[in-house]
Amino acid sequence: MAHHIWINTPFTTNASESAHATINTTGRNLSLVAAIQRSANFDFHQWSIAITYEKTNVQDSYRNKSSLQRTINSAKRKQKQSMKQSIKPSTTKPKKKLAITKNLALMNLL
Repeated sequence: MAHHIWINTPFTTNASESAHATINTTGRNLSLVAAIQRSANFDFHQWSIAITYEKTNVQDSYRNKSSLQRTINSAKRKQKQSMKQSIKPSTTKPKKKLAITKNLALMNLL
């Protein structure tokens, strides 16, 4: 290995582990041979997805991941969250009053 490549290579496996985070979906605590076979299948699948995307420009998922769609989804989440917050205080008060009323009714029965 050339010296400049050796120096520029990170001394931890963090980059490789984060790049292959999805590999754990194929199995964990495997024997060495099984791990090598499964990782070879996994790598082949990942390469075939990449080659298909290059040739056809069709992603492996039909989900729209564009920046415009992410912005729209973010706005929808914020609107939904604000709706929940505006509804939440009005629904909690009657429940408390109802609980107090039930407690008073039980006290009168005893």
